[in-house]
Amino acid sequence: MPDEPLLPGHPSERVRDPELRTMEADISTFLKSTKPSLLSIAATDGGVAAHQGRTKRTNVVFSVIAIALIMVIAILTAVFIWGRRIPEIITPVPPLIPPPAAFLFFENIQDFTVGTSTPELWAVFPEAARWPLPEHSFTRIILNIRRPNATPAAMNARQFFETLGANPPDELLRATAPLPQWFLYRQAAGPRLGMSFAVGDEALARQALDRWEPTLERDLATLLMGATATGTATAWQSSSFRNIEYRYRALDPGRDIGIGALYVAAKRRIIIATSEESLRAVIARLLDER
Repeated sequence: MPDEPLLPGHPSERVRDPELRTMEADISTFLKSTKPSLLSIAATDGGVAAHQGRTKRTNVVFSVIAIALIMVIAILTAVFIWGRRIPEIITPVPPLIPPPAAFLFFENIQDFTVGTSTPELWAVFPEAARWPLPEHSFTRIILNIRRPNATPAAMNARQFFETLGANPPDELLRATAPLPQWFLYRQAAGPRLGMSFAVGDEALARQALDRWEPTLERDLATLLMGATATGTATAWQSSSFRNIEYRYRALDPGRDIGIGALYVAAKRRIIIATSEESLRAVIARLLDER
């Protein structure tokens, strides 16, 4: 049976108010336009949080790398600094070696520092001889040798002979103290050089002097400052002065240049000089100082 048409005013009639239809449309439009924006905001908030997390992790990584680099640089710097000082730490600095006390009275002192070069050592004695000094005066010549990482040390006999290429008898170094002394005596004929050794073993010292005579002139040529034997040179001869015996060989009697050696038992000392006058002057001063 066909439906009957609804009469106007019937309660079942669905009548839509125009204002209600307009509100419904506005809400629908609002939701359509706003929902994507809300989703975008939610998505954006999540992206910011993720970005901030990545930034924090990046900062941590950079901080760790920076700290590691600083530590590596510090370690390398420490290794470099201490590496340069390791030889100083491992190798002990040699102790100070001063020259011995003067064996007689000297009016003057000349101090020289040399290396292990033969020409450098040879040059010392002519330089000392050039000083204008009073006649009959003694000058002490102090020889020091340079050392790495330490102050210069007094030159010992072994260093002196090795630098000159000299070969004295083995008994000499065993019979004497390690540090000799050098001197210059000013006489009318010019400067004359010499050296002295403190003796520990008298019998061995006398034996060394006897064995040294054949090569003494050659071994101590530096003290002769270029002087050599002339046609009037003599052989080794024994002489005495003030009851002290000595041995002397005149190389140039006219200028009183030669080589002489003696042992002074009262002073336990070997004396070597390059003129007979200087040899006797040393004896006189040693005995007069008693």
